[in-house]
Amino acid sequence: MASTCDLIRMGQELGLNKRAKFTGFCGEREIKQKSEKDRRWKEKTGWRIENKNRNKRKEKKERDKGKIEKEKKEKEKDERKKEKEKGKKEERRRERRTKIELAEADIAKTAKPTDEPQSTATAPL
Repeated sequence: MASTCDLIRMGQELGLNKRAKFTGFCGEREIKQKSEKDRRWKEKTGWRIENKNRNKRKEKKERDKGKIEKEKKEKEKDERKKEKEKGKKEERRRERRTKIELAEADIAKTAKPTDEPQSTATAPL
């Protein structure tokens, strides 16, 4: 059976896989060496640092999204609370008005009707 390198080479010769490039590493040891070489290159060029920064930006976006959602919930909660308080105030006003109206009605019932109507239009000269 042909090795992986031979298969890649044959495929390239036939034009089956134009993107594949022959690396020259066929065994497991060589692949480890290549990965070590890539790792060193990434550290040297700051690739890992950039990747970490990218992850930090993603995390920050997620936190910001969470903050925005939390603020929206708080605003909605405050609005509901204000509406509730407004409703309570209106209810108190209505109760006061009814109490005043009832008190006025009681006063009107208990008041003695006078024989002479008091008019302010006819004042003595």
